[in-house]
Amino acid sequence: MNEKARALLQKLSEIRVKLLGLASDATEETRAALTTELVNTETAFQAALAEAPEAPEARGGGEGAEFRALEARVSPLEYLAAASEFRAATGPNAEYNQALKLPVNEFPLRLLAPPPPPEERTTTAVDVALRPHGWVDRLFAASAAMYLGADMVEVAPGSASFPVTTGGGTPAQRGKEQTTAAAAWTIGVTEVDPKRMTLHYEYAIEDDARVPGLEAALLRDMRMALTERVDWTIFNGDDGATPNDGDVDGIFGLADVDETDVTQADKASTGILAAFTNLLDGLYAVVPSDLRVVASVGADRLWRSSIVNSAAENQTVARFLAENGVMYRSRAGIDTATADGDYAAAVGLQRGIAGALKCAMWPSARIIRDPYTGADDGQVKLTIHALWCPAYVRKDNLKVLKFVT
Repeated sequence: MNEKARALLQKLSEIRVKLLGLASDATEETRAALTTELVNTETAFQAALAEAPEAPEARGGGEGAEFRALEARVSPLEYLAAASEFRAATGPNAEYNQALKLPVNEFPLRLLAPPPPPEERTTTAVDVALRPHGWVDRLFAASAAMYLGADMVEVAPGSASFPVTTGGGTPAQRGKEQTTAAAAWTIGVTEVDPKRMTLHYEYAIEDDARVPGLEAALLRDMRMALTERVDWTIFNGDDGATPNDGDVDGIFGLADVDETDVTQADKASTGILAAFTNLLDGLYAVVPSDLRVVASVGADRLWRSSIVNSAAENQTVARFLAENGVMYRSRAGIDTATADGDYAAAVGLQRGIAGALKCAMWPSARIIRDPYTGADDGQVKLTIHALWCPAYVRKDNLKVLKFVT
C-alpha cells in the first residue's frame, strides 16, 4: 500500500467517526455532505490501491522478514470490530489482506487458525491429547449485488433518504428578445428505515474446551453468513415466511422493474441474444458492455452446455453471447431451475447506475457475546445484528429476464 492509499484510509476512518458522532439534531445537509465525502473517498482509496506497488507477499512456506513483521502487527480484534461495524479492516490488517491478495473485508484464515504445534501424546495408549491442525470454514455463495451495481453506503442513525430527479424540461431554441417559460421539474425521495437481520448461535463451554478455536470459527461463520445473506436478499427479498415490518423487497418480484420474457424456444438458442440486446435503449445502456448480468445457476448451466449455430462450430450459448459482447456471471441461490416461470437473470444497466441501487447499512451492527443467560446450563450465546435496507432509487437501471412458455 502506497502513501496515498494510507492517507485515504486514514481519511475514511475520520469521516466514519464524524458520521457516528453527529448529534441527533444535525441537519440533513451535514449528513448528506459527509456521506458524499465518504463515497468519494472510498472511490479514491480503491483507485489508489489499484495503482499501489505490491505489498510484501507471503511466499509459500518461506515468508520474508518484512511479511512476518507485518503479520506480527495484525490484530484479530480489528477484524472482529470491523465485522461488528460492517466495514473493512484498516491499518496493518488492510495491508496484511493486500499481501495475501484478499479483499480488505475478509478474514484471513491463516491468522485465525494458524498451524498448531505438533500433536501432544502421553506415554500411554489411552490418555491421548490432540490439537486440531486447521479449520475448514463453511463455503458461501460469491457476492454479486455489487457487480450488478449495488452501492453499499453507511448511513447515520435515523431513516435514510435518497433524492432523485425524476423529470425536467427540454431546452428550446429562441430568438432575440423571445421569452422562455419556466419548465416543469419533478424530484422524488426514496426513504428506507432500518431492517434487522440477525443470526444467533449457542455453544457449550465443554465444546469450547474440547475444540480449540470454536468461538472464533463461529464468529467468522456468522460474519460471512450475514454478508452472503444481505447479497442474496437484494436479489430475492425476504419476508421470513411471515410478512411484517421487517420485510425486504428484492429485485426479482419488485414492482416497476421491467421483465423481459424469454420463450422456451429462445432460451438456449441464438434468440437469447435478442433478449439482451433489446435492453440497449441508448440511454441507460448503449453497448453490450453496459449490461451487468447475474444469471441463475440453472441458466448458466444451460448456456454452457447448449450448442448453437451449426454442430460443426461446437459453439455454446455462453460463448455465442460472449462473442457478441454480453458477459455474465452466475450466483447460487437466485433460482436454480430453467423451467417455465423461473427467473433467468438480473441485469444492471450501467449508465447512471451509481446511486440508482443503494444498500443502506446502519452503523449499529454488532456482535453480542452473552455467557450469563445460559450460565446455569453452561451455554454461551453469540448473536450478530445488522441493520440495513436496500433502496431502489431508480428502477429503470434494473431489468429481469424470465423464462416463459
